[in-house]
Amino acid sequence: MNPPAGQLLSAEWVILNAHDHPLNQASVRVVGNRITDIGPTDILTTAFPDEPLHDFGTAAIAPGFVNSHAHTYNILVRGMELSPSDGNFGEFLATVWWPEVEDRLTPEMVMGANYHGCAQALLSGVTTLYDIIEAPTAIPGLLGPTLQAGTSTGIRMALSFEATERVSAENARIGLKENIDFLQELADHPMDRASGVMCWHTSYSCSGDFIREAVNAAVSFGVPSHFHCNEGSYEPQRSEADFGTSTIEHYDSIGIADSGLMASQCVVMTERELDLIAERNISVTHMPLSNGEFGAGIAPIPALLERGVTIGLGTDGFTDDFFEVIRGASLIHRANLQSSHIMPAATVFDLATRGGALALGLEDLGTLNIGNLADIQIIDTDMATPATVDNLLDQIVLWRSAHDVTDVMVDGTWCVRDRRLVHVDLEQARDRVQASARKLWTGNEVTR
Repeated sequence: MNPPAGQLLSAEWVILNAHDHPLNQASVRVVGNRITDIGPTDILTTAFPDEPLHDFGTAAIAPGFVNSHAHTYNILVRGMELSPSDGNFGEFLATVWWPEVEDRLTPEMVMGANYHGCAQALLSGVTTLYDIIEAPTAIPGLLGPTLQAGTSTGIRMALSFEATERVSAENARIGLKENIDFLQELADHPMDRASGVMCWHTSYSCSGDFIREAVNAAVSFGVPSHFHCNEGSYEPQRSEADFGTSTIEHYDSIGIADSGLMASQCVVMTERELDLIAERNISVTHMPLSNGEFGAGIAPIPALLERGVTIGLGTDGFTDDFFEVIRGASLIHRANLQSSHIMPAATVFDLATRGGALALGLEDLGTLNIGNLADIQIIDTDMATPATVDNLLDQIVLWRSAHDVTDVMVDGTWCVRDRRLVHVDLEQARDRVQASARKLWTGNEVTR
């Protein structure tokens, strides 16, 4: 007797995407790593009577979240006493963050933090995570082992090293080569649940020639190019002083502002920059909570959405609960613009799913469509007040948390079952992070 071809997932609700009404008493059929059928539970169970049925009761079957900007190593800094800094964000980076954190990270610290971060992401309903590594003394040879560590949790991961000329010209070449070698390895030996992204830091830490070289390499591999942009007022001021123009206009002047770019932060922006981002089809990633942590400001996300810009959401390493980021992306902008109609639940849910996937160039993720990859989360919707067709997304965005994610499937394989990780011993992962944090905090790191 042949084994069943697929499996059926049924629940009170199926959320196809952020904009269509959710289906009631419906099921999703998964065969291998793809979604093949979606419809009423009674019809699918009749059509496929021999396939295992996972009945989640009063829950919502939903697309997995896409964390489109993470620094998993930031877990090591939570609670760490850093030197005081009264300057702007640029001075904080140069005098505190770089010498006390980034420049002291070792491969073991990075890989342990990534493994822990990917595990925590899964528990929060995140099925795809883009991790940006900032550790100039931990290269070369860092991306491959880090990818292996992260994907061993079962998550889908995009990965890059943040190449920068701030340390030295030699280190910049090593950082760029780290990305190119990694992208070449993935091109030669494609992996399920793995993709690469080119990354450079900023306009003030990388020359125009270096940035052009990075972008050209990304184009040759067909992957996005990621960079941090205007995370506070420091970079805009530097750009005006150094180039006589805004940051995005500078990128446009050197010929790299194009659809392959992925700009993160975008907090302090001119109207012309917003227009250029839309005109050049540059995608943006929004980190509302981390922008608040450093007092950077509030990114003009509603204005970018009005221009039709593709936008994803990211934790930036600030929190493990992706629901906090989604909620923040709604409430912060409502307060800032003094309007309860700004950033409704459907909009931020879209950014958390489809928007992030599109920003990363992963077009068959972010929605529950027939033919899409089976990256799925199950969210408990058994609440004190009723969940309905009209309020389901509000209930999830405003009042659910990572604790309400019961099960997670990535690429057709279960990674979380009954709120427990399938492939990870979380206690061991935490012990590993604790040990790395103690080394970082006390300065007992090993440099290369």
